[in-house]
Amino acid sequence: GDFTVLPTAVTLTGGAPATAATAAVATTGVNASGGMGFDGAGTTTLSGANSYAGSTTVGSGSTVNVTGSFATPITKAGAGLLNITSSQGFTGAAAVTAGTLKLSGTGAINSSSGVSLNGPAALLLQNSSVSLNVPVTLTQGRLDGTTTVGGAVTVGAGTGGIVANGDGGTGTLTLGSSLTFDGAGSLALSPIGGATLTTAPLTVTGALTVPVTANTITVNVTPGALLVNGSTYNLIGYGSFVGNVAAFQKGTGFLSRQTPTFSSAGGFIKVAIAGDSPKWTGALNSIWSTATLTAPKNWKLITADTTTDYLQGDVVLFD
Repeated sequence: GDFTVLPTAVTLTGGAPATAATAAVATTGVNASGGMGFDGAGTTTLSGANSYAGSTTVGSGSTVNVTGSFATPITKAGAGLLNITSSQGFTGAAAVTAGTLKLSGTGAINSSSGVSLNGPAALLLQNSSVSLNVPVTLTQGRLDGTTTVGGAVTVGAGTGGIVANGDGGTGTLTLGSSLTFDGAGSLALSPIGGATLTTAPLTVTGALTVPVTANTITVNVTPGALLVNGSTYNLIGYGSFVGNVAAFQKGTGFLSRQTPTFSSAGGFIKVAIAGDSPKWTGALNSIWSTATLTAPKNWKLITADTTTDYLQGDVVLFD
C-alpha cells in the first residue's frame, strides 16, 4: 500500500528497503507496491533506486529532490515540488496532475514515452541543461522553463493549457520541435522589454501552429521592463508558422492605455505597442485622484493633447 513521509530534512539512500517505520533512515531508496506521499514543510532527498507503482504525492510546502533513479514511470500529484536532478531510465509515460515536476541540473526523463499535464495547478518546469526530448501533452496546467524542450508540445483546445517562459524571470524557453495549439489556449510570456526589442521570450525551432479562428490564443505578458509605446517586440521565434496571426489577442500585463497589435514577419510573432500617457497639469486642483473629475481635469495626454483622468496602471509624466 501507500505510505507517507513527514520530512524536515530526510535523505533516503543506500541499505535496506524503506518501510513506513524506517523511511527517515532507509538506505536503498524506496520499494513499495503502492504510492509514496511526502507531507509537511521540509525537504526529502531520494538518492537510491526507487521502485513503486503508485503516484508520488508531494504536499504543499514539501520538496522532494531526486538524485537517484525511478524504475517506474512518475505520476506527480500534490501541490508540492518534485525536483529531478539526475537522468531517469524508466519507460512509459510521466504525468503531472498537480504541483510541480521540475527538471534541473542534469535531470532527464528522455527514456519515457512523454509527459502529460492535466490539472489546474499542474506545472512542468524545464530548467535542466539536458533537453527534454519527449512529447509534452498540455491538457490543463502550465509548461515553463529557461532551457530546451526538444519534443513536440501540444496544447489542448480550450482546456486551460498555458505555455510560459522564464520561471519567474525573462529567460528564453526553446521548443526544439514544434508547438501546436489545437484550439483556445494561453501564453504567459516574460519579454525583457524596455529597449530590448529582438530577444524573443519563446522560440519554436520547428512549426508554430495556431487556430485560424481569431482571438483564441490569449497573450499575457510580464515584462522585465515596461513595454514602450511606439516599439515593436519579438514575442515568439519560429521555423514556420501555420494558422492565423489574428488568433493572438491581448491579455493581461499591458498598460491600461496600450493597444498591442500582433503580426508575423521574419520568423517571429511580433507585437507592436501603441498608446499614450498622461501628463500632470493640475488644472483643476492639486489632488491626485483616481476618480472621474470634471473639466478641466488634472491630466492631459502627451500625444493626443486632450484632457483625461488618471487610470490605474498609467505611467505618468510630471513636467
